[in-house]
Amino acid sequence: MIVRNACRNRRRRRSGFTLMEVLLVLVILVVLASMAVGVFSGTQAQAEKRAAAGQVGILKDQKAILDQRYKTSEQSLIQVIERRKGTMAALEQTQKRIEELNPLLLDIENRIAASTDQKTRTDLEGERSQLATEYNEKQAKEQELLAESQTLERYTAMF
Repeated sequence: MIVRNACRNRRRRRSGFTLMEVLLVLVILVVLASMAVGVFSGTQAQAEKRAAAGQVGILKDQKAILDQRYKTSEQSLIQVIERRKGTMAALEQTQKRIEELNPLLLDIENRIAASTDQKTRTDLEGERSQLATEYNEKQAKEQELLAESQTLERYTAMF
């Protein structure tokens, strides 16, 4: 029986781990964990650097696009302003000519009314017809130039 008790005692002692064995395993696990944290933290830092470099590249591309857009917008605005100046100058000339034609038409109307000679009257009516045609053309041109000027003014307001 003593032999049996001795075997049982050995089994009891062997069934668990000693404190030293548990501490040794813990030390090994801590060392492995610290090595893994170091590796993963280095990888994470590298990933963050790559992401930042990618974002910097995207921002550079966007800045280049905006710079190009600004240049083309500035050039377009300059063209619109110059075109509007030309339109305004043409509009002023057209309005000036309309103002000149008004008294001429009134004068011819008065001369036609006062005329007694048929030939003079026919000549005056032909002259009035030419002036009236020019007057109508200038008024149509004035409307066209006014519309163009307003459109160009709206374009400049958009910039």
